[in-house]
This record gives sequence, structure tokens and C-alpha cells, in this order.
Amino acid sequence: MKTIIVMTSLAIFHPNLDAPASDVDRRSHVAASSFSEAPETLREPWSPSADVAEDETGYSIILELPGLARDDFDVTVQDGWIRVTGERPMPEETNGRLFNRIERRIGEFNRKFRVPADADESTVAAEYRDGLLTVNVAKDSERLARKVEIAFS
Repeated sequence: MKTIIVMTSLAIFHPNLDAPASDVDRRSHVAASSFSEAPETLREPWSPSADVAEDETGYSIILELPGLARDDFDVTVQDGWIRVTGERPMPEETNGRLFNRIERRIGEFNRKFRVPADADESTVAAEYRDGLLTVNVAKDSERLARKVEIAFS
């Protein structure tokens, strides 16, 4: 089994430039940034994070879609592509609570995955549980490698 290490880029912290000088400034900076409005970029089309896994029988695509209802997204298969589309709605006020800050992406999303040549697109199945959408596609049994018996003469 191969181990893959993924590193994300790190931002360099400059104490003199990035943080307010005094404790009073620091507290007011934190309070102001904690309750600012959500940036408009959160409402632009976005792509959910996805992992793709493979074993000897097929492929799995796992997408992070927490907090969505069944009617919020669709999975379609057409012309060798698996497409996941939908929309995360803006959270609504509940029991008199209003959101002061929203960091989760909202709005329309779209992900598209090419069905591998050795997969059978007629077997695509999807399951949504605990905020994860798992799309499975089996490998075509006729295209799987098989051991060839060698005849000795």
C-alpha cells in the first residue's frame, strides 16, 4: 500500500504586521473579525472536496457535502462522465437566531469525473451518509486482467 503525503501551503506569520500591538487592540481585532459579514466569494459557484479511491473491483469518489438535504444535489452519468451538481442554500434564521458569520461555502456547486476506461458506467451507484456522498462504479469484469493458463507441450 502506498502512502501519499499531501502538504498544504503555509502562510508565513509576521507578528509585527499581522497582529495588533496591544492586548486591547488584539481583543478588538478578534471581535471585529469574528462578526464581520461573509464575503461575497462564499456565494460564487464552488467545488466540494473529493477523494478518489480504487481497489480491484472498482472506484469510489467521496465528496464532502455536509448539511445538505436529498433535494439539494444530483448525481448523473452521461457520455463517460459522472457529474455531481447541486446547491447549498443560505442558512435560514431559526428560533430567532441570525448568523453573524458564515464560512461554509453556499450556492451552486459542480464536480465532474471521467469514468475510467476499465469501469462499467452502468453500475454507478451513490450513497449519502454523515455528510459524505460516495459514488461507486464497478470495473468492467470483461476488461479486468485475468490469469492465462500456459499449455506445455
